[in-house]
Amino acid sequence: MDNVKYTQVAARAVSLAELFEARFEHGLDGPVRFRVELSAPDGPSTSGGKQAMQHIKLIPPDGAATIVIGSANTTGQVAEIRTFEHVAELYAQRYRGARIPLEIGRYRELTQALAGFFKAMKMTVSFAEIERAPGAPVPGALGDGRGFRVGLGVGLGVGLALVILVVAYVFIFLR
Repeated sequence: MDNVKYTQVAARAVSLAELFEARFEHGLDGPVRFRVELSAPDGPSTSGGKQAMQHIKLIPPDGAATIVIGSANTTGQVAEIRTFEHVAELYAQRYRGARIPLEIGRYRELTQALAGFFKAMKMTVSFAEIERAPGAPVPGALGDGRGFRVGLGVGLGVGLALVILVVAYVFIFLR
């Protein structure tokens, strides 16, 4: 922590950022290799915890815009991680419908690793979903490896239909 004298809250935030850096030094592979970073306080004080929010960021190597994927706060011992859908939607809004250069599977693995890290630090972890109108399309990703997405309603309907068919088969043919 250099020779700077930090307040207790700022020191906790700096320590968390250093531990985070060591844990996630490998970054996130995909169409673009991102560095994963947890911001540290700008100075030796967080104004009594009022400025203790630390952003979880994906930083591309080419100097393009950073993607914020969540936050952590050592004062409240909470961390919030954005779901892929949330990050993809915000990216599409910011870049006029552009697809986010992330693989959905790798991103979800990262979010689980992030959740494990913050839980190990005794922090409460939540996942932030995007609020969208019913039936609104979910933006895709580059190289997500998925052919299509089945909505929850369609999936439940298909599952219910299969259960009804099995019950009917048992009732009719195995009496």
